[in-house]
Amino acid sequence: MRITYNADREELGSTHIECRKSQWDQTNQCFKGKSIWALEQNKKLSNFKQRIEKLTEELERDNDELTVFLVVA
Repeated sequence: MRITYNADREELGSTHIECRKSQWDQTNQCFKGKSIWALEQNKKLSNFKQRIEKLTEELERDNDELTVFLVVA
């Protein structure tokens, strides 16, 4: 999983979610389809995203200058 903030990009590590290129919707950054498996994987990704957004909001509230490195740390 990678995070980009203010044009800075940092690798967070693996989500341990695997997919084939044919299963991935590049535009929407999610799994294609409505199968139970695809919905479960998209839910996992959504949970990761929500946790990162919450952390980012907390850091923005506490710091005047937020960087991608603070989010990753």
